[in-house]
Amino acid sequence: GVIVIKQDGGKLVVTAGPALEEQYPANKLERNGDSLAFEVGPIGEPPKVLKFAVTAKEGGLSGEVIVTSGTERVTGKVKFGRH
Repeated sequence: GVIVIKQDGGKLVVTAGPALEEQYPANKLERNGDSLAFEVGPIGEPPKVLKFAVTAKEGGLSGEVIVTSGTERVTGKVKFGRH
């Protein structure tokens, strides 16, 4: 997956998706120091919501993602490098 984080004036803009060519806007964005939490979705079929909680460290982002679809919920670890 790919997360894109941009500074637009005083506002942080975040998108995420499976590839750079397929990005979805993040919402419910919360920033606290080096930590960032946000949601993406619903996307796909059946619809899924991805909730990210990541921290900037070692030149990238790492943390957790929770994917919910209907009554199903899956939690996983994520690590993104800087490009």
